[in-house]
This record gives sequence, structure tokens and C-alpha cells, in this order.
Amino acid sequence: MRMPSRSSSWMRVLFVALSAGACAAIVGYALTRKPPPAPTEAISARLELAAGEVALIQGDKRDRGVSGMALRVGTRVETSAGARALIRMPDGGSAFLRGDSAILLEATAVVLEKGEYWLDVPPVERDALSHRIGTTSVTAVEAGLSIKRTDDGAVVYVASGMAVLSAEGGRVEVKAGEQE
Repeated sequence: MRMPSRSSSWMRVLFVALSAGACAAIVGYALTRKPPPAPTEAISARLELAAGEVALIQGDKRDRGVSGMALRVGTRVETSAGARALIRMPDGGSAFLRGDSAILLEATAVVLEKGEYWLDVPPVERDALSHRIGTTSVTAVEAGLSIKRTDDGAVVYVASGMAVLSAEGGRVEVKAGEQE
């Protein structure tokens, strides 16, 4: 019978120690690593300029709007009397909200809940963003127009380009210099 040599005993001790250290490192890593981030809503637009009291509401959370903030789908933007907000839309256009106005950002539309905004839409190759006022829908490409919600419905004035208004009664094209 052969007796184990002294060097082979040290090799076994070294192997056991390294194995125990590797196991401890793996367990330590598993216990201290951070979980991956949870998915969030897509960024829909950006608040380029907030002047006066501009509020951003998403669910139950109400924040003060600050220039440069990202706006997610489902965000409601409100301006108080005398306040103004400039919003860069996902299609590259911009909406300038006047005081005492409110819009809701949806995935493919902007809903004017109250007040008025000026819309500047660049030429786009994809589907134009829809702007809804009650049951009326407005789309425009390469145009400048004012969209206002009234007690009777909506008033749309097109300063440049052309806008298409669609409602339950049909569809109408509004050209530069016209109001519907």
C-alpha cells in the first residue's frame, strides 16, 4: 500500500480551498446583484419649454413640468392661466400650449381636453400624429395650424399647408388661410 505524498496532500487542500472560495464568490454575487430594471412606458414627447405653472399628470402622480423633461404615453399636460408649454412631438412636430389648456398624450394621438394649442408639423414619411378634440380628429403634414376646443366643439385655423378634419359627419380638407 502506497502512502500519499506530502505534495499530493497539499494539492488536495489547495483544490478544496479554491473550490470553497469559488462557491462563496458565486453565492456572494447571487445575493448582492441588483435585479434588472422594470420596463416603463415609451417616451412619447419632450417638454421643450415650460413657462409659468405647467403640470404633468400620470395616473395619481402630479409633477411640476420643467423644461427638458421626457413625457411618456398617458401623460396629461396642463397649463394654468398665463402659463405656456412647448412640446416636441414624436413625429418631429411641436405643439405650443396656451394658458389654461390641457392635452393627453396617447400612443398615436394627442387629445385636446381644454384650451388651445398651436401645431407646427414638419414633412414626415410615416403616419401623421392624430389630434383629437372630442369626436373630431385632425391630421396634418407640413402645416401650421391652431386647434381650439370650444363649448360647441372645435375651431381649427390653418395658417400654412393643409389639415384634414374627420368627424361623424364626414371629412373636410382645410387649406391655408381657412378656418373650420
